[in-house]
This record gives sequence, C-alpha cells and structure tokens, in this order.
Amino acid sequence: MEAKGEVLTRRVLHFGSLNNVMATVFGKKYDFEKPGEGFELEGLVSEVRVQNQYLKEKSM
Repeated sequence: MEAKGEVLTRRVLHFGSLNNVMATVFGKKYDFEKPGEGFELEGLVSEVRVQNQYLKEKSM
C-alpha cells in the first residue's frame, strides 16, 4: 500500500468521523471541502490530539 493513499484515507476517515460526531451530538453538519467550513473545529481537535500525545509521552 502506498503511504500517500494511506494518509489520504486516514484524512477522509478523520473528517468523516468528526462530521458524524458533530451531527449526532449538536445537529450541525460541516462541508470540509469548502474553505473555512469546519476547519477551525478541525484545528481544535488536532490541537487536543497533539496535547494528549505529548502528555502520554511525558508520563512514560
């Protein structure tokens, strides 16, 4: 499997799951193909993920 395709698949699944959670919990759907639509939210999610990874590595 090409690394390029694997990364693309991961990104599609990431945005799909984020959109699904937002639609289920808050009733809001995002179109991540439109500029600005949902990218601030995705940035917050990515920031939290990076912080969690840092804390996990720090505690080892």
